Amino acid sequence: MTINVDLPPQIEQAYRAEAQARGLSLDEMVREILIARHPIDELLMDAKEFFANKGLSELAKTQGVRPLDNPSVLLGGWPDDENIDEFLEHTYKERSASLV
Repeated sequence: MTINVDLPPQIEQAYRAEAQARGLSLDEMVREILIARHPIDELLMDAKEFFANKGLSELAKTQGVRPLDNPSVLLGGWPDDENIDEFLEHTYKERSASLV
């Protein structure tokens, strides 16, 4: 990526002097400043892996996912005093309203 920034001459000169003192080009120093200010998310660094053509076994290994040992841990989760039909009706109504 290329970024062009117009700086007042005195600021550009100050950055050039600092870069030279550090043995860097102006571009290298500005790049260091930007990266230090906004560290790149580790997940974004490996974003290309998201689109890699991996099989399920390899994908599970990469993500550290293991088979479910005890399916009963998935049971429950809906309170007895809540009406599921009212919840679904409300959910569908809200989704439809957000599409308009």
